[in-house]
Amino acid sequence: MLYTTTSSDCQVDRIRLFPSPEAAIGADTRASCTVHGVAVILDRGDHRLIPLWTDPQVFDSAWTAPAELLADRSIIARCPIPAPLFVHDLDVLAQAV
Repeated sequence: MLYTTTSSDCQVDRIRLFPSPEAAIGADTRASCTVHGVAVILDRGDHRLIPLWTDPQVFDSAWTAPAELLADRSIIARCPIPAPLFVHDLDVLAQAV
């Protein structure tokens, strides 16, 4: 499971993901934000995001996304992530970190 402050409906060609909700909050400059849990993991060998589960009736089960692991352990996905993989939201105050 990875985390982001980008909602599934606000994705562009790149989305930044983090290994923890706290890391996502720390990278966001807004006073408060919603952290979204995303059911993907990084396949380091292939430099791709892969889903934790697949359901061909909900999204393409062959979906993967090219990804880059950054020095701060965040990950840049280079294409949109299917909305069904955004599995939960955490409302948090960025000031609490």
